[in-house]
Amino acid sequence: MRPLTPWQRLALGGTAFLALWAVGTAGYMTIEGFGFLDAAYQTITAITTAGFGEINPLGDVGRV
Repeated sequence: MRPLTPWQRLALGGTAFLALWAVGTAGYMTIEGFGFLDAAYQTITAITTAGFGEINPLGDVGRV
């Protein structure tokens, strides 16, 4: 197997990030009942570890 080119690595990383964002957003919407924008924002905050805190209070399952 030959090594990935820089563009392929970028595409792979971007795809992985978008997949993680989509799953996280869906999880916040399903588990916590957040709206789409709140769930998307909360997911980005969690992924980047920005530490801004919750925009809506999280339940016990959401904290895990």
